[in-house]
Amino acid sequence: MKHFGTRITFSVVLLAIISLTVPALLAADGGGGVGGAFWGSQRMAYPWEDESDPYFGATDHQLDYVGGMGYGIDSDGHVAGGFGVGFSENSDGEDGLSGGFGGLISGYRFIDRPINLLGLIYAGVGGMSDPSSADPNLSEGVFAVMGEATLEASLPMLFFHPTLYVGYQAIASVGHGDIGDVFLSYAPTIGFRLLWGAQ
Repeated sequence: MKHFGTRITFSVVLLAIISLTVPALLAADGGGGVGGAFWGSQRMAYPWEDESDPYFGATDHQLDYVGGMGYGIDSDGHVAGGFGVGFSENSDGEDGLSGGFGGLISGYRFIDRPINLLGLIYAGVGGMSDPSSADPNLSEGVFAVMGEATLEASLPMLFFHPTLYVGYQAIASVGHGDIGDVFLSYAPTIGFRLLWGAQ
């Protein structure tokens, strides 16, 4: 299991590359498609909450992530695509929590001009590991599922679209006891995407 993290990273990169082909396939339906990269962060609490006792979040980890994605939008505003993402915990140079996921994007575009406003759901499978964990399952790596609902606003500028998003994310381990027994995280998210294509 010591190469579990490497397998996750390779799988995420491969899924990200594959996901960028989705817009080209769906653009034929008349709506357009985009692909690109994104950076984000999972926060322990919303700004109005006490981080030591959050109501809407339940995690001891603050994760940063980077990934690739692509999706198409049909002429009725429906969105479909794919993504790959890698997570890491800022732990001052020490081994910390890390993982990766690949999966599908689904949603709807509410407004297309002068800004694009989309509601999207990300659903993926992958894994998480933490070599410093006292739990041998998590230290070796566990399979996990993730889901994230986001509201995304992008500004179309010629061929690229700077995009800001806010959302809510949940990650849960599977395969060792009940779902979430080894690892469970749910927290608000915020991030930035840089997309290319015709939205």
